Amino acid sequence: MKKAFLVSIILLSMCITACASQDAEIGNTTQESKSEFESQKEDKSFEESPEEPKADTKAETAIEQQVIFDQDGIIITATGIDFNSSFMGPEIKLLIENNTEKNLTVQARNVSVNGYMVDTSMSADVSPGKKANDSLTILNGSIKECGIEDITYADFSFHIFNSDTWDDSIDTEMIHIETSCVNSYTQSYDDSGEVIYENSGIKIVSKGISEDASFMGPSLVLYIENNAENAITIQARDVSINGFMVDPIFSCEIMPGKKAIDTVTFMTSDIEDNQIESIDEVEISFHIFKTDGWETIQDTDPMTISFK
Repeated sequence: MKKAFLVSIILLSMCITACASQDAEIGNTTQESKSEFESQKEDKSFEESPEEPKADTKAETAIEQQVIFDQDGIIITATGIDFNSSFMGPEIKLLIENNTEKNLTVQARNVSVNGYMVDTSMSADVSPGKKANDSLTILNGSIKECGIEDITYADFSFHIFNSDTWDDSIDTEMIHIETSCVNSYTQSYDDSGEVIYENSGIKIVSKGISEDASFMGPSLVLYIENNAENAITIQARDVSINGFMVDPIFSCEIMPGKKAIDTVTFMTSDIEDNQIESIDEVEISFHIFKTDGWETIQDTDPMTISFK
């Protein structure tokens, strides 16, 4: 018994010593970590993520509640802007009141942000005598392509029609909404590249080939300005790559006084069928016409863009 008791005392003593040693090591480690953290805080290289200030800026961006359309028993109110509720992109929040006897559908048209034409998503159905909270969503892809870091203003119109018969439609005048950062953020426009067309207030700039602009295939990226008085549509004609005819996807609508970043997308199947390993040269013509009425403005001569 005494031997067992003595062994127990020895073991207990050893445990106490080990625990004390571990506590000391933990204390030292904690103190070292704290010291290292404090020194990093003092070091200017220890900074928060550069994305955080942008998020803070957008969190402060707001739209004052305002009635933006009131006609024939239809009232649409802009109630705010939200940068975080949708994974698709920023949302301009809308309250739509249908005081008519018809089922109505409200869609957005000709949307631009900070002077850039952008892709959006919106289609709201409202029953007679009812209200609906909906939103005009500005797609993140367009925000990124145009280099938009914050929204200072948006221009758009509404296309409103009878949901049952698709008639009795209303196409509103352009609506202009400014945000709280309209005087604190200035949008820049990158028109660098090769000017391939400039006439009658319309300018088209080639910004090169992008391999990942579209999942359908490589794309010719274009910067376009419409400084003319009318809304215009630009489409591609007679396109070839390295001498092989291809059938790309491109149709760009631009409101007067606006700019656009758009792409002439070449189908992967055309690239593979013609065994094109690299895009060295693109020949292209443009058909430019007034969006309203389809009156031709210009059918350009073929132009060659070299990427060698």
